[in-house]
Amino acid sequence: MSSTENLNPTGSASPVKPKADTKTRTAIISTFIAFIGAGLISSTWASRIPQLKAALDMDPAAWGLVLFAMAVGSICALPVAGLIIRKIGEKLTVRFASILAGSSLAAIGLGYIGGPVPVVIALFFLGFGVGAWDIAMNVQGSAVEHRLGKAIMPKFHAGFSMGTVAGALIGAVLIAWNVSITVNLVGIGAIVAIVVAIRVAGYLSPLDVSELLDEDELAVSGVDPLVEDPFADPASTVVVDAEADEGQEDSSAQPTSGSGSPYISLGQAWREPRTLMVGLFVMFFAFAEGSAIDWIGVAMVEDFGKSAAIGTLGLATFLATMTISRWFGTNLLDRFGRVMVLRIQAVIALAGVLLFVLSGNLIAMFIGVALWGLGVSLGFPVGMSAGGDDQRNAAVRVSVVSSIGYVAFLGGPPLIGLLGQGIGVIWALMAIAAVLPIAFLLAGALRKPGKVAA
Repeated sequence: MSSTENLNPTGSASPVKPKADTKTRTAIISTFIAFIGAGLISSTWASRIPQLKAALDMDPAAWGLVLFAMAVGSICALPVAGLIIRKIGEKLTVRFASILAGSSLAAIGLGYIGGPVPVVIALFFLGFGVGAWDIAMNVQGSAVEHRLGKAIMPKFHAGFSMGTVAGALIGAVLIAWNVSITVNLVGIGAIVAIVVAIRVAGYLSPLDVSELLDEDELAVSGVDPLVEDPFADPASTVVVDAEADEGQEDSSAQPTSGSGSPYISLGQAWREPRTLMVGLFVMFFAFAEGSAIDWIGVAMVEDFGKSAAIGTLGLATFLATMTISRWFGTNLLDRFGRVMVLRIQAVIALAGVLLFVLSGNLIAMFIGVALWGLGVSLGFPVGMSAGGDDQRNAAVRVSVVSSIGYVAFLGGPPLIGLLGQGIGVIWALMAIAAVLPIAFLLAGALRKPGKVAA
């Protein structure tokens, strides 16, 4: 006779005891700082987009192609990031990627004076650095979450949002004080690169992660104890997942089993239906988030005739509501489950986009932006958690989910620019309203996997 047991962040039926030891607390702080730094880099760049676009005297279509350089850089980084992490670990990956991203941000601040070519080159390397940085810190966040024994990933992403809010507010203040683009981008790029490169020393190592697979969990899974690098190339695959009922902490499906190593290859991860569906869900939410970051300010300035400072405050409003929701959203996820919460958020985001586009009133626009940020807040972090539900295969699955998601997160904003050339940026944003209902339907793929105890 089978019985069900409570799930934990690893997707295992056996309990994982929280390990809030010094090493774990240090890793939490280090991971949190890495997320903050990534957000600060991203929003510092985004806060100066209207001024850079004006300085280079580009129409929406041409500017969209400039933005595409960043998308290309990230898309180049994402497929190889998992392999890089396996080779040198999350610590060195984040260290090198943060230095590359900070240097590239500074290069934009110095290079735009010479025209669009230096900006395009710097954006490519900024995209590559941010892409590799993002996957590595999410893999580390998943490891910390599993070692801690409770959900914390949305709070790490809240740290990213805090960084974006800080970057947007700093940008708004510096714009109001007539501080140059160069000072803003060079200063933030240097500070973030130095701080993050130093703080990643506190990351968990692969051996720290392997401690999670204690004898009780191994007995349930039938896997021999780990004695080597948990990111080593697999010899075979074991699938032990079973879908849990929506919003519940138990499982009704029977697991499948295999023999040999429990680890899967990157190619195998790309062929898993659930991983691909999670990636598609993340892609649509990322499209809504990335387009907001890159185009809210431009739409408010160019389509509604507001000042640059108002446009930046609109972006800051979006980022602030997204941050608040990520920080407190873990309680909702624990109470109602991933699927219900994410579907409600898709509806809220849709309402926010429509209000922003159709209202024409400044107050209503800010309310719309706030709802937009609230609605898209948990899609990306919960997608990363879903990719890392099985800690053994977190690196390859998070890499796949991120790769699919970033197609829209970075390629979507240039698409908005191309559409905006013909119909205006504000109406181009209606493309977001078209994909959110699809995300609503795909949310079921993010149900927590579990295992049935015999």
